[in-house]
Amino acid sequence: MSEILVDKSRSGKDRPWAHRKKVSVLTSEIFEGNGKEKKAERMRKCGEKLRFTIHEHVMTKERKRKLDHAWFCRERMCVMCSWRKSLLSAFNLQKITSEISLRHPNYSYLSLTLTIPNVSGDELKKTITHLQKSFSKMLERKVAKKGIKGFHSNIEITRNLDEKSPNYGTYHPHIHCLLVVGGKYFKTKYISRKDWLEMWKKATGNETITQLDIRRIKSNVTPEMALTIEKDGKKAEYMSKAIFEFSKYITDFKWTGNIDGILKSETFTLDQEKQMLWIADTVMTLDKAIFRKRLSRSGGIIKEIQRELKIKDSEDASEKDLILADNEKEIEPEWNEIGQEVYSWNIEKINYFRKSKY
Repeated sequence: MSEILVDKSRSGKDRPWAHRKKVSVLTSEIFEGNGKEKKAERMRKCGEKLRFTIHEHVMTKERKRKLDHAWFCRERMCVMCSWRKSLLSAFNLQKITSEISLRHPNYSYLSLTLTIPNVSGDELKKTITHLQKSFSKMLERKVAKKGIKGFHSNIEITRNLDEKSPNYGTYHPHIHCLLVVGGKYFKTKYISRKDWLEMWKKATGNETITQLDIRRIKSNVTPEMALTIEKDGKKAEYMSKAIFEFSKYITDFKWTGNIDGILKSETFTLDQEKQMLWIADTVMTLDKAIFRKRLSRSGGIIKEIQRELKIKDSEDASEKDLILADNEKEIEPEWNEIGQEVYSWNIEKINYFRKSKY
């Protein structure tokens, strides 16, 4: 019997290759059913075969995999590619903040979440545009320019699933933003939550907004931490978790129920049919809303360091970039390469199985 793919991260957490592939297959079927056959075909072929280099520790004989070959479709609504882009974005942002902390050890980081009222699917595209313009307008205010040294923002879009809610079925676009502030920010240039909220209300032109979250990322990446950022230090892990919030992509749908059952069934139960109709509507609405829109942006010192280090935006990632998304760190000398393993997607068994050749 062929071996099923089990791939783990450095921290020991399972990498959900099969789950991502299942959702991508379902998403491709949605596009095919809506007349977008070329996009559907690309997503179906995405990540069909994965080749890993196997490394073994010279002392402990522990083994780990490093992805070295795959084909990714890079479609924006592909869950597989969005996952890889999120990993790449988080890794790059961590490199940038590490460099900032080396150069400016007195700088701090803030997490800012900006919201607006929920909107219908028909209003989503123009609302995203309004959200981006409002964010730029807010950062142009004199009080913000005095204290903010740089930023990285990312738009996340969720949908209300609570059938008892008056907002059921509506979309909630919001901004997660990492702010870099100077050493004097908490002494003479501090902006309170109340002031942030007032600035956001004026920027959006919406006085009904009441929700805004601003907090300090207390575990800063100090120069010492920056030198050991890949290690298991508690503070480095904390910063890594915070950075992940600013690196999310919108296509990691919260599928409920039995995905395997949906893929294998020729006919759906009422619950399965309801879920598929819901997800299909969400996929097509998001695909239309984000067409030709960049959902992540950087500015100030973050953009400057990004250019210096020649780090491209994750939205412009190549196939090679996505392959190396979580493999950027060089293998240490105590790990020896001992071979390769190839896994292929089996649509009937709905999983990755090991093959003898690529």
